[in-house]
Amino acid sequence: MGEFFRASWCLGLPSLLLTWWLCHRLYRRGLVAPDTGADELGRKTGEVQPSSSHIGFIQSKWTMLGGGFYGVAALWTLFIIETQQTWKFLVESARELLRGRAPFPLEPVSIATDLLRNQIQSIVDAATWFLYWSSRSSNIWIWFVVAYGAFRIGVLLASKTAADRAP
Repeated sequence: MGEFFRASWCLGLPSLLLTWWLCHRLYRRGLVAPDTGADELGRKTGEVQPSSSHIGFIQSKWTMLGGGFYGVAALWTLFIIETQQTWKFLVESARELLRGRAPFPLEPVSIATDLLRNQIQSIVDAATWFLYWSSRSSNIWIWFVVAYGAFRIGVLLASKTAADRAP
């Protein structure tokens, strides 16, 4: 039961809120009809061009990561990974500065190479989000079911919200 609550808190609730926000924006802007089902949503979001001026930065990343359920889970995982890496970088840099050393190598090529390598690794980890979360869990199926259930509820809530606001 503890695993279920952990999955709900770490992946389920954020997936539900992110799904609601992403879908509500699509419905409100008329890019996807509010009666579009959760199963059809992935295909429909794939039709929206990531570079379209009608969608924002976060929605463009969502569509880049596949849209639909998979895209929401990957987007949330990417956010978690990037936040952890940024925090780690800031803490380690501060620690090195306090010791009187340079916090990172001063060679531009080394910095660019490390940055590119980290970005590619983050995107791969986000795309394989189920592996990322399974490394923190004893039962990946609980995490998968919680995330998918949260996605479905988020789509339903966004659809109901959009339908209630329709003229």
